[in-house]
Amino acid sequence: MSKIHIVTDSTADLKPEVIEKYDLHVVPLSIQVGGKTYLDRVDLEPESFLELMKKFERNAKKLSTSTRCF
Repeated sequence: MSKIHIVTDSTADLKPEVIEKYDLHVVPLSIQVGGKTYLDRVDLEPESFLELMKKFERNAKKLSTSTRCF
């Protein structure tokens, strides 16, 4: 029998307990703000992201996650 593995991206905003309980693989969303690219919850926590959005609101965008991440 093959094992099933559930993969989601960081925009699901799952609690660490849920990720651990179900052994989920979370792929970080790439975010580009002010000419720099960050990985959600790796390089940039939500609070920091909100601060950057206020500062660079016209220059912020999300980038598609590479299929290599999955």
